[in-house]
Amino acid sequence: MLQQFNSGATIVNFIGQARYNGNALNDYGDPTGLRFIWNEPFGYFDYNTLLNGDMLPLMYASTCDSAKFWETDDTNLERLVTTSQGGLLALISSTGTSARLETQTDSFGNWWLDEQFMRIILYETPRPGEALYTLKERYVREKMVGHPTQLILVNLYGYVLLGDPEVEIWRDIPLFASLRAPPLYAGEGLYSFRVTDATGSGIEGVRVVLYNDEYYRVFTTGSGGYANVTLNLTEGWVLNYTLCGGRVYPSNGTLPVGGKRADVAVRFEASRDDVTLRVSNIGGVKAEGVEVTLKREVGGFFKALMTVELGDLDPGEVWERPLRENLSLEGGPVHLRAEASMLGEEVTESNNVAEISCYLSHPVLVLSFYSAHPSTVVPQGADVRLMWQLKNSGNYTAGDVSYILYLGNPRQGGIAVLEGVFEGEIQPMQIEYITTEFSPPQSGEYWLEVDPERRYYQPSRGSELASVWLEVNHPPEFEADAPGDLYLDEDTALTVDLLEWVSDPDNSTVDLLFSFSTDRPEMVRLEGRELEIAPPENWWGEFSLLINVTDGISYAVKPVTVHVREVNDPPTPQQSRVTVEVVEDEPFSFELHATDVDGDSFSFLGEGDFFEVHPNGTVEGVARQKDVGIHSCTVTITDARGGVSEMELVIEVREVNDPPVVEPVGGRTVVVGQSITVQLQAWDEEGAELTFRSLTPGVKVDPKTGWLTFTPGPEDVGTVTIRVSVTDGENYSYIIFNVTVLPGETRKGGGESRGLYIVGGAVGVVAALSVLYVLRKRRGGGGAGLPPEEESEEGL
Repeated sequence: MLQQFNSGATIVNFIGQARYNGNALNDYGDPTGLRFIWNEPFGYFDYNTLLNGDMLPLMYASTCDSAKFWETDDTNLERLVTTSQGGLLALISSTGTSARLETQTDSFGNWWLDEQFMRIILYETPRPGEALYTLKERYVREKMVGHPTQLILVNLYGYVLLGDPEVEIWRDIPLFASLRAPPLYAGEGLYSFRVTDATGSGIEGVRVVLYNDEYYRVFTTGSGGYANVTLNLTEGWVLNYTLCGGRVYPSNGTLPVGGKRADVAVRFEASRDDVTLRVSNIGGVKAEGVEVTLKREVGGFFKALMTVELGDLDPGEVWERPLRENLSLEGGPVHLRAEASMLGEEVTESNNVAEISCYLSHPVLVLSFYSAHPSTVVPQGADVRLMWQLKNSGNYTAGDVSYILYLGNPRQGGIAVLEGVFEGEIQPMQIEYITTEFSPPQSGEYWLEVDPERRYYQPSRGSELASVWLEVNHPPEFEADAPGDLYLDEDTALTVDLLEWVSDPDNSTVDLLFSFSTDRPEMVRLEGRELEIAPPENWWGEFSLLINVTDGISYAVKPVTVHVREVNDPPTPQQSRVTVEVVEDEPFSFELHATDVDGDSFSFLGEGDFFEVHPNGTVEGVARQKDVGIHSCTVTITDARGGVSEMELVIEVREVNDPPVVEPVGGRTVVVGQSITVQLQAWDEEGAELTFRSLTPGVKVDPKTGWLTFTPGPEDVGTVTIRVSVTDGENYSYIIFNVTVLPGETRKGGGESRGLYIVGGAVGVVAALSVLYVLRKRRGGGGAGLPPEEESEEGL
């Protein structure tokens, strides 16, 4: 007992008139107000709360005469000491009289003694006996010096310690305890109490005493500060309660007992199509904060579906709700449980729980595959639209039916591909259609399952599944080494076998079909798998070509850039063979023409015996009689980048009949009577036969040979101009020269006299120059030269 007392004893500090059976006043206490002192009025019935084993109290009573147990009118302390419940374990009190002087701060009386004793036992020694001895010494040393009131000293030594002087007082800081109690009602009921500290945390091990003049009940809080106690109470009672314990600040209070409390009752009512829950308050007062939790049996265990907050229910008030729609009950066998609760305690819990087992009408979902669009063979990456027929063969409407599309049977580990909800209702015996549109990842059997979460009861599973086989067609593929660029030279063509570019994972490449698109369709031609690229002449540059290949279901495209490399085109003559006719002996000039498609500059090069080809293409020359005929020359045309082309130049020289060519004849000198003979020389370039004719009287010329004979007479003395014409039958030339005629020697006889002039060397000789006039008559011309008979001497 001493060990237990030392670990949790509490002081009850009593100040007041102990000689009266009334309530004592509040004690002065420790100035901090935070110690373990009983700091509330101590009443007549409080002795019942001081029980050994829990509070283990020690009382310090500084008022005088408190320990005079022989006085019959003083029973307060006697009750505390002698109570059958144990009461005080130790008591320090006076058996004599002391001065109170409560209104004086510096008093010899009770207030000073009370304060000093508490300070000593709290801060100096935990032993009450030692504290009492120290208090007496301190009183003599500090308060009796210079004071005549020796009577107080005599009475003070009458303070005694009733109990073991070795006990120690627990001096730790206590917890301020408060009681949280539910409303108390008449009759028997189970109540939950809790004791908490100032922070709201529960305190374990606190002794709670409920009592009045007719009732007494004590219990101790457990874990978390809770205690569940069954009480049987009477309406109108007021129960006192006290809280005490080793580490709590003692406190007390009262609890009223009310009349009949609220009583919440629940029950189910079922029909073929629905279940109704009814909650009512069959008690006598308002049921506050009513909640109902609805549960359904699943696999032998009840699983919570929802909790409904009903609020307050007045006495006799009923709340009801149909459950099928609110709980999404699918029908078939249903086992439900409802549990009601409220903020206050109920009179009984036997009627706040209800269960029901029933069979509700339900839809029966029958699913089948209907169609696939565009086909069950789907190009890879393309969408397919599947339609499924869903029939409700049951006797209850189905609404907002969910579904999941699987690759593979969901009962055998199929993989979910698509989820959705058919929004709307499906009446009994009605057919609707579910459309699923997606891109199949691979070939396989695709299964649709409706109502996968089992909202609707199905008597036999299986009708909610349907399947269809989808074939995913992989498109042809262009090989990795299929070129993206094609090269060819200007003015060339390129042919490509497209079959060498592609492969088909699913099919033979023999059946592949090719097509193309381009902004240069005139340059591309496709026959089967042969692609021919043939740009027009002199075209170069780039253009785009999109090659398409299909297996009839899927297709692939290959962009290709065609590069036509520029090749230098040589100049192009306007004519590859130019023929020009020129006239003999007439200067001529004409131009040759060419073009260069590349826009390069170019020059001509060529030459002949009687003409020259200039770089700019101009041809100039003069043809002679020897050039008569056809002459051919190759003319080279070269551009600035070395491109070379050739053309043939043909010049036809047209012959013109030339007059005869005569050789000049020098002057002659002759004496009268002497003859001169001159061989006239002439020829024809065309080789025609010439005819000579004298145009001077007295001069004879052989027409064929051209021998000229002239014998001058005296009348010819002087200068005679001899004129001879030469003709080829068409044109005429003339030989003209002068003959100086000298007089001859005179002789007698014969009646004639002749003058003789001797001509010798250079003496007296006058050389006459002959003048040649050549008159030509052009073929087709006219008037250049006239026949001799039409000419006058003046004209010559």
